[in-house]
Amino acid sequence: MAPFQIAPPVKGLENEIERKIQKQLGVSMNRPKPTKRKSIPMNTKVAVLHESGYLCANPACRMVMTLDMHHMEYVSEGGTNEATNLLPLCPTCHALHHQGLIPAGSIRTWKMLLITLNEGFDRKSVSTLLMLEKLESVRLSGDGRIECAALIASGLVMVLNRTEANRDCTECQKS
Repeated sequence: MAPFQIAPPVKGLENEIERKIQKQLGVSMNRPKPTKRKSIPMNTKVAVLHESGYLCANPACRMVMTLDMHHMEYVSEGGTNEATNLLPLCPTCHALHHQGLIPAGSIRTWKMLLITLNEGFDRKSVSTLLMLEKLESVRLSGDGRIECAALIASGLVMVLNRTEANRDCTECQKS
């Protein structure tokens, strides 16, 4: 027979001890109960994805793959699941933001950029602008000039007419 036995734990003893310590110290250590995060409604996800053209909202990325719904104001800080608080990011950009490599200011700027571009231009024009940002210029046929008409009229794209080997050619570049 052992010289002593360990008694089974007494239910609620830890809570009672914690309450006594809190009372002696004059502090409250009540922790908020974790709340289950509400899922984002499907119609909100669709609206946010449509806003970004089903692409990562980072203009330098624009990945077409599974996208995360990033809360610009974090849920833990009172952020909601409203479309105005959500931005689709690819898993890489989302992770880079949470690691502190993509600042919150950039995230807000991208959201405003999407809203502004969606109000002023169709998806094809937005994609053309982003493409010209990377390529700097592109050659177009006559049909291409028509496709870029809104961008040309707004002054965001400049047209340079050139004749090469007896054919009319149009080169567009970002203004």
